[in-house]
Amino acid sequence: MRVLVVSSWDGGGVATAIGNIAAPLRARGVSYCAFGFHGWHINTRWAQFCDRLYSDSQIKLTELLVREHFDVVHLVDTACPRPYNVNLWLQRARFRGGIVCMSQNAIQELLPDQKAHVFVACSEGSRDVMARTIARPIRVIYNGVDVEKFRPVPVSKPPRPIILWVGRALDFKQKDTHGFLYLAASLLESNYDFLLVDGGNDYEALRLKDWFGERLRYASNLSFDQLVTVYSEVAASGGAMLSTSTFEGFQFVMAEAAACGCPLIAPRATGLEWIENDGIGLIYERHEALKGILECLKQLQNESLRKKLVSGAHEAIARKYNSTTMAEGYYQAYCDAIALSREEPPESPRDRTARRFWDGALAMRHAARRHRTSPT
Repeated sequence: MRVLVVSSWDGGGVATAIGNIAAPLRARGVSYCAFGFHGWHINTRWAQFCDRLYSDSQIKLTELLVREHFDVVHLVDTACPRPYNVNLWLQRARFRGGIVCMSQNAIQELLPDQKAHVFVACSEGSRDVMARTIARPIRVIYNGVDVEKFRPVPVSKPPRPIILWVGRALDFKQKDTHGFLYLAASLLESNYDFLLVDGGNDYEALRLKDWFGERLRYASNLSFDQLVTVYSEVAASGGAMLSTSTFEGFQFVMAEAAACGCPLIAPRATGLEWIENDGIGLIYERHEALKGILECLKQLQNESLRKKLVSGAHEAIARKYNSTTMAEGYYQAYCDAIALSREEPPESPRDRTARRFWDGALAMRHAARRHRTSPT
């Protein structure tokens, strides 16, 4: 089974999701390629699990679908709104395979006319947002961590409890980094240490040293092995992993930290409901903000509660939030989408002619653009 993932950009969470299911599904005969409307970074993680990467600047989606055979097109919802207009490219290609449309966030991206055989959300919160525009059934396939990568490792116990925050530090609207910084400032003279792990590389923009000195450490672009060590150190320190997000689809880093034995503290927010539902962490109300987080930290000083949360997290991850279970869910979604596509009316001679026309027209346009931009 050949799957083409269509994404708008080289997104971190989406790459983690596809990467986590690609390895288990490879044993089932599934291979991945990916098409990005905004292209790919030089050191993109997608290259680790995709056979080929395509960019809109190299080939149009219609041309790619006509020239190569894919059993399934796996759409990321951010690639579906205009100006990308994925429906148009699929129609011009007269694509006959299965179409799966996935949401990895809790933002309303899909238009009511989005074409797909199967719609997938990564959490209940993500599903509820999709349901605002999609009247079709939406199945929830929870994101899952690779438990072979993310598990506790032996570390030396740090001298003080560490409060950890992981995310895109300059994404203030969604990640609400200010909340973590307010907490660090309020506890600067306390017994806690603070660590911010940035999904970007924005140390100078945050000016942390000016305000926090050495009490708030900063790290960025950590490897999976380095993250495992960080999570294990936080767990051993008696600290916690903190989320201040205003919304999420499913926050991978929280599940990764939990898999490494780290207690979680999260707001009651869309896409984070699974943390409370499965007893993985403590929840604070956003309107209580700092007060609520401080109360959670106080509760975590109870050793029996910490053990209960860690044990509950390991059980929930083994049962539900792991990459193997996630991969099985997507494999079934692919099979269902293919089966539904075969129930559609057979391709007509008119469709075959239209497909050949768009193949030739887009190839000629692409060649003309290359000619115009090439040096004389």
